[in-house]
Amino acid sequence: MRKNNLASFDTAMYGVALVLAGLVLPLFLIVPIHYLGASAVLEEVAKLLVVLFCIMKLPTRNQQILGALLFGFLFALSEHALYFSQIFRDGTFQILWLRLMWVTPLYMLTPLVLLGFARAGKWGIPVGVALAIAAHLAFNYIVPGLLVRV
Repeated sequence: MRKNNLASFDTAMYGVALVLAGLVLPLFLIVPIHYLGASAVLEEVAKLLVVLFCIMKLPTRNQQILGALLFGFLFALSEHALYFSQIFRDGTFQILWLRLMWVTPLYMLTPLVLLGFARAGKWGIPVGVALAIAAHLAFNYIVPGLLVRV
């Protein structure tokens, strides 16, 4: 019985860690992205670390999938909060709406990609990172052009 309680405690702690990571990680990435650029690379590598050290520690596949979705959603929510000042500067809520509609699904997708390939084994990690970065870069270059036409 004691072993089961410890497993439940571990699961809860990994869940708390991924929630905190989702909410705080975008704040920690502001300075490196500002000075280094390459936001897609830095964000996806940071997400990979959360996937490997928090989400993969969850005991079941379903918990891992839900953890990845939750982490991606919270990451997007935190980043939306950082862009909130831009909404007031530009005087329109269209930016918030477009970010919610387009960015949130992307940020929920990339941790799933990273998780899926990380579960496949060590060979899958670089493939997953490359695909997540490619999806992020494609989003950064394609979607803003589409939004201008809307």
